Amino acid sequence: MPKLIKHSRLLSYFMIFISLIFTGCAAQTSGTGPGRTMALEESYKYKIEKIEISEAKEYEVDVKEILRKSLNKALSDKDLLWDGSPSKKYYGISMRIIEYDMGNAFKRWLLPTYGSTILNVHTDVIDLEKNEIVTYMEHKQTIAAGGLYSVGAWKYIFDYVAKDVAIDLERKYSGSGEGFFIQLDPWLEKETEAPKVKVVKNIHLGPFYDTRLEINRIGERKAAFNVSMGDIYTNRDVSVYLREALQNELLASGNSLFDDKFDITVTGDLLKFWIWTNTTTLYWDIIGEIELNLTVSNQKTDKTTNKVYKAKSESRAYVWPTEKLVSSVVSETVKSLMYEIRKDSIWDTF
Repeated sequence: MPKLIKHSRLLSYFMIFISLIFTGCAAQTSGTGPGRTMALEESYKYKIEKIEISEAKEYEVDVKEILRKSLNKALSDKDLLWDGSPSKKYYGISMRIIEYDMGNAFKRWLLPTYGSTILNVHTDVIDLEKNEIVTYMEHKQTIAAGGLYSVGAWKYIFDYVAKDVAIDLERKYSGSGEGFFIQLDPWLEKETEAPKVKVVKNIHLGPFYDTRLEINRIGERKAAFNVSMGDIYTNRDVSVYLREALQNELLASGNSLFDDKFDITVTGDLLKFWIWTNTTTLYWDIIGEIELNLTVSNQKTDKTTNKVYKAKSESRAYVWPTEKLVSSVVSETVKSLMYEIRKDSIWDTF
């Protein structure tokens, strides 16, 4: 009998421990946060209610009107823009320009990252009937290279950010409210420690294509016993983000990037970009994997080669894997991928 009582108590303690795990996990997903996925109604459209500037700063151009036109077009292209019909419901959009720097194309021609064009925008999505913020997010773009070919970046950077906002809103039609978005800051702002190449190449960096079967999600976060606690999304197109990262690596290593008069063309196909968690009762392993196929072509010799670069990063956490922890793993995985590409002798011999 004492043994039965002892076993019964152990079982009770175990069940309490398990219930605490699930209670803790559920508590972490409540409330709103930066870029958190909410149950947005798919039938709703969007209407810009207000655009303001964070600081009392004057610009040579009407940045609020440029952003308004860019976002209206981006929303219209995805059939998300409210057409004015009284019978259709819509969410209000309130935007705040946190940072804007027009930059200078001539300075970028002299030295990449010098004279960068920067735009950082905060967006609130508002349920006008309840007069409350449903979700919010931030998007930032930096144009730090391209030289004289990037003339006009001061304006078309608004189109880039507007497209990111529209993509983000489109992806938020999940209905579950359990997923979250991670912020992918411009890779061009990160410090890159790339060794200089022996021979400088004139490179044209072409488009990167996302060939994954599922291009919206980049992962899934799970609790104990493999219980799903929501999907993981990004605020930007990951194939574009990887292209941006490689652009920074090539420039930092001493190569030159051109839209014409180049020797080598590089294009990419994204094969895998996935973040997930292995969970025990004591810790979470956050794991990231990326696979990218690069096609490198020499215009002078007509030689072409394809190579798949792979990267994997892991981090063990003894607390619930938050957006910050997941973002860190994503960043480390991209960094590892760039290292695999950078150390390849192809950049010296091809």
